[in-house]
Formats: sequence, C-alpha cells, structure tokens
Amino acid sequence: MKFICNKSWEDLTDTDDSNIRYCMSCYKNVYFCESQEDLNSALKSGLCIAYETEFKVSKYSIKHSTLGLPKGYGGFNLFGDFNDKAD
Repeated sequence: MKFICNKSWEDLTDTDDSNIRYCMSCYKNVYFCESQEDLNSALKSGLCIAYETEFKVSKYSIKHSTLGLPKGYGGFNLFGDFNDKAD
C-alpha cells in the first residue's frame, strides 16, 4: 500500500452508494473493494480503497478492514498475500 489510513470503514460517512464512503479527514471518497475487478478499477483510477480480511482462530473469526491508497500490483494483491506496510 502506498498509504494506509488509520480510520476504519465505520468511521467514514455514508453515501448513496453502500460501497462508497466519504472521509472527513482527507476529503475523499473511499471505495470498498469486494472483488479483483473492483480492485483493478480502483488501481487504474488511483482511488482510495477499503478491503476486508478475515482471520480464523480456532472456532472464531476476526474481520479486519484496511483503508488506504494502493501503490499498484507490486506487493499488493487483494485476494492473495497482503503487504500492509506503508512504503
């Protein structure tokens, strides 16, 4: 990720589109990526994104959302390995 935001999806302001929220800190829309196609579109347009990962520990599931500005395909793959370190 080029930039990782410390906000959560729930911190952002709702919009008319359930997959887009507005950040009152940076004054940008943030687009929730649910698929590789969503990610590809966001990368081409240079959009701030949010995505969710789920970790399973024993019988428990923990969901974590990450928000930020992706740097491109080098080191970032929404549905594979994650590189959550800001460069």
